[in-house]
Amino acid sequence: MEYAELPDYPVVPGYLRRVLAGQVNLLAEAHFSKVEALCIEKMNTEKISGGCASVSPLSLKAMLFADAKGYSSLAPKQLVRFNEAFLPVLAEAIEPFDEIISLRRTSGDGLFLVIDDVLRSPFVALALRDAVAAVDWQARGFPDAFGLRISLDVGPVYTYRDPVVGNNEVAGRYVNRAARIEPITPVGKVYATESMAALAAAEGLKGCRFVYVGKIALPKGFGESALYALERPIS
Repeated sequence: MEYAELPDYPVVPGYLRRVLAGQVNLLAEAHFSKVEALCIEKMNTEKISGGCASVSPLSLKAMLFADAKGYSSLAPKQLVRFNEAFLPVLAEAIEPFDEIISLRRTSGDGLFLVIDDVLRSPFVALALRDAVAAVDWQARGFPDAFGLRISLDVGPVYTYRDPVVGNNEVAGRYVNRAARIEPITPVGKVYATESMAALAAAEGLKGCRFVYVGKIALPKGFGESALYALERPIS
């Protein structure tokens, strides 16, 4: 694919520009796409501090964070209803994607997923968004502003064994960035990073579209990030 074939996104990361212009050596193991191979090769040049044997080499993953806006204002009986009515909707929405979700956890109203098949990750996010949007939560006793907001990012991460809980976890800048994007995402929306939008464009992903929102300041001093609203195709 030549760079000229990309959709007209305002900014495409520099490494993708070079890849698509044929200026980078793309030799890699056959199971990696050319963008995945370059991204992982680039990041694996960094040394893991301390050389911990329980930390795996970098691998490309998609990270999805979601939370329920209005959760903190729920009364005790509503919190019980949240566990009985809301969480099962999320579980049912992601069930068709079980084989590509390598890590999942909840905490209160928060949901975190690590998705191995990065090109299917937008459809996981859309499935969650649509499942929650299809329910009249006010009729079930939840506040008027109640709803789900979702962030989606993609990038190389380290996987390690958490000795406290005994489960695998992931770490890396892309995990942190995805977490910072979720609180500034509007209710009922999925905000994705430019990395996700550029990768989808480079791989010719069909069935969804990325609408440029702009550069938005992220919480906790994480700087600005160019964000895209993930949407279904226009019919």
